[in-house]
Amino acid sequence: MFASLGKTVTAGALALTIAVTSLGASATPARANGDEAAAIFGGLLALFAISRAIDIHNSRQGQAAAQPAPQQPHRPVIQPVQPRQLVAPAQCRREFQTANGVFRGYNQRCMQRNVARPERLPENCIRQVRTQNGIRNFYAGRCLHRNGWVRG
Repeated sequence: MFASLGKTVTAGALALTIAVTSLGASATPARANGDEAAAIFGGLLALFAISRAIDIHNSRQGQAAAQPAPQQPHRPVIQPVQPRQLVAPAQCRREFQTANGVFRGYNQRCMQRNVARPERLPENCIRQVRTQNGIRNFYAGRCLHRNGWVRG
């Protein structure tokens, strides 16, 4: 906001200076006495001071905005398990390296045998993963979480 205002003020002051100095122009040779030279020099000095003050103000605002706020350390929120909450058993959780990176999920067969409500397991969370024992079906951990399941 102040950057465009500073340019506008500077441009206006320059235009005013040019307009005022051109009023006294004539065909006679230019002769300035000491008072006129001091007035011109004082005007130019004032314009420079105003421009410098605007630049300093803008640079201080940029420094304040550039400093990021200190970040709080990440602490996972542990929520108590509600009685009717869907809980994925810890013994079904698997984590292993695949060609695409680390996979974290829950073994499908283990989940269907050990959860209280297997009919509530979301079908859209099933992923086929190639393991050293062949292709296996797993429930993706993030997908289960998005569907209301919590880690047990």
